[in-house]
Amino acid sequence: MNVRYPFTSLDQIAENFGDRKSSLQYVFRDRGNIQIFESGSVVGTGFSSVEEAKTKTRQIAKLVSDVMKDIPSFSGEVGWLDFRINNMQATGRFGFSLLFRPLLSRPEVYYEPEEFPGIRWRYVHPEDPSVNISFSIFQNGHFTVVGPRSTYMALSAAEEVQRTLVPFKEPPKPAAVVYCNKRAPLI
Repeated sequence: MNVRYPFTSLDQIAENFGDRKSSLQYVFRDRGNIQIFESGSVVGTGFSSVEEAKTKTRQIAKLVSDVMKDIPSFSGEVGWLDFRINNMQATGRFGFSLLFRPLLSRPEVYYEPEEFPGIRWRYVHPEDPSVNISFSIFQNGHFTVVGPRSTYMALSAAEEVQRTLVPFKEPPKPAAVVYCNKRAPLI
C-alpha cells in the first residue's frame, strides 16, 4: 500500500517529533505499521484488509495534520493524493498432498530442499503480466501467495495453480490394519 501526502517537509514533522530522520515510523498496538518518507510517500504493512489500511492511514493523516497545524509555512490539510495496493499476501490449502518429483521438470517451479522445504512457483497472471505472483507450496498442500494486487487476483491465481497441480496429487495411503494375537483384525 502506498499513500502520498502533500507534506511541506518531513523535517518540519520530525522537528515536532523531536527526531531528524529520512523517514518516521508509527507502529500500531493491534497490528500493522506505517512509515512516512521525506518525499511524502506513506507505506503501510501488516494490515488484514484494504479497509483497515485506509482507516489506519486516515489516523496517521489526522496525527500529521495536528502536528503540522502549528507550523506557519504549512497551510491546508493532510490527505490522500493517491491510494493503491502494491501487493498482498494470502495463505491457503489446496486440499491434497503433492508429489514434488514430477513437478520439478516444469519451468515455473524452483525447488532446493536444502534452502527451503517447499517449491517456489512463479505465476504470470493472464490479465496483468507485469504483476509478479509467487507461490510457496508445501508437500501437504499448504501454500502462501505473495504479490497479487487484489483478492480477486490472489484467488484466480490460486485456482489456476490448483488446476495445474491436480495431476500431481499424492495417491491416498491405504488404511492401516492392526492385528491382535494374529486372529481378527481390529479397526
